[in-house]
Amino acid sequence: MRIVYARILLVEFIRKEVNMKKILAVVFCALSIVLLVTVVQKSGIIKNPGSQLAQVAYSPIPQSSPINPIAYFRFEGADTNASSVGSKQLSLSASADSMPNFIVTPGGPVGKFARLPHENATQIIYLTGGTGFTNEFSIEFMMKPQRGFVSTEFFRTNDAAIDIRFNVSPSRGSTLTSSNYIQFKTTTGGTSNDFRVDMNGANQRSWSNLADGNWHHFVFTRKANGTKEIWVDGTLPAGFSTSGPTGTLPSTTATSPAFFNTSTQYRKITADLDEISLYTTAIPGNLVKQHYSDMIAGLPYQSWTPVSSVVQGGSTTGVLSATDYAPGASLDMNLDYTTGITDKPLVQLQKYALPRYKAGHTLRP
Repeated sequence: MRIVYARILLVEFIRKEVNMKKILAVVFCALSIVLLVTVVQKSGIIKNPGSQLAQVAYSPIPQSSPINPIAYFRFEGADTNASSVGSKQLSLSASADSMPNFIVTPGGPVGKFARLPHENATQIIYLTGGTGFTNEFSIEFMMKPQRGFVSTEFFRTNDAAIDIRFNVSPSRGSTLTSSNYIQFKTTTGGTSNDFRVDMNGANQRSWSNLADGNWHHFVFTRKANGTKEIWVDGTLPAGFSTSGPTGTLPSTTATSPAFFNTSTQYRKITADLDEISLYTTAIPGNLVKQHYSDMIAGLPYQSWTPVSSVVQGGSTTGVLSATDYAPGASLDMNLDYTTGITDKPLVQLQKYALPRYKAGHTLRP
């Protein structure tokens, strides 16, 4: 009986000893933390967090006004040749709604798309009512070249103020001849600017990149200062922009018949097209990139508002708060650091607030 009792006393002693060691370990850790905070604060290393955080704070992401297209052809709905914005149509006639003979089919980058096949050459496709372009403009579209996509007259105005072509020699395209280029020709103030991008290179500057069986995103822009840009898949590669003459487009351009394709058989478009948008302004690069990201995600253009890149805000004066420091800290409101700790470490621990939990939490107490 005495042996059993002795064992019980020994077990109880060991249990108390273990608990005491745990308590001492916790207290030791707490005192170490308090000591470290005290040393750092007394050294003046920790500045006022109000001003400290202001150095890395970012202002809210600014947004500009929406840049709305004058026409946006998605090839969806009952009238697949009708713009989802405004009243323009893609038509066999420049002045009336007449369904073109392209083929609307599902399975494009964003739902349905228009196919202009090589086997059944599509006729000229007019933009009813003209472009409305007077100075700046942008033409945006998704395209997948098909068999027979060679020297193509892509888009023109009847007064020849705007002429966009994809030129490649049908018989010598694989030999990388100098006839391979993208042409972006404009006439402003009576001066013609024939901008050509040599396509005898690699990546975006090669026909193999454009005719790789995948969809690509293009944007042709002309700015008021004469700058012209050709964006490919959300990027503006080197050599795809130029400084042209300033001045407005001819007065006839806004209402002049504008059309995709041509009547010349060997220069017809043989490609799939989708999400064609026209703007009376030069859309910025960040909006181009947004729309390219939409294409990759299989979405129609989600926004017409270009989002500016996040900019770092300037330094601001923060508000000194006692809750930024350990309890017992002596704060000098005229300085941006603490001057010392007045409370003892255990008193500081006692003053720390209890944990606060969000209502309805499932954490154990």
